[in-house]
Amino acid sequence: APGVRGAMWEVLSEQVHSGSETAVVVEALAYVETVPDISLVLSDIKLEGVATGVDLARNVNGSLPLFLMTSLPEDDPLYVRAAALAPVLRKPFVAKDLASFLNAEDSE
Repeated sequence: APGVRGAMWEVLSEQVHSGSETAVVVEALAYVETVPDISLVLSDIKLEGVATGVDLARNVNGSLPLFLMTSLPEDDPLYVRAAALAPVLRKPFVAKDLASFLNAEDSE
């Protein structure tokens, strides 16, 4: 959603993160593997194609801090699998919610 995307970029730029936007796991993994100085990965759980944010989290496998977001209900099997791998922020959210989420997870 444009509102969520705007909030996301607002927070990331305020925290001095630059980024790239991809809609599929293969593109995201290629970016992670080829671009130096990536400080974190933020992904929706549901993405275009068959691969999901869960697949992305498994492939990143702790090499970078990874955060997921979703509007799926907490009892959805995909949400449950995602939450076992990475912190999950529920959508919709505003910039302040995302900033708090990323900062809380950073300090743990």
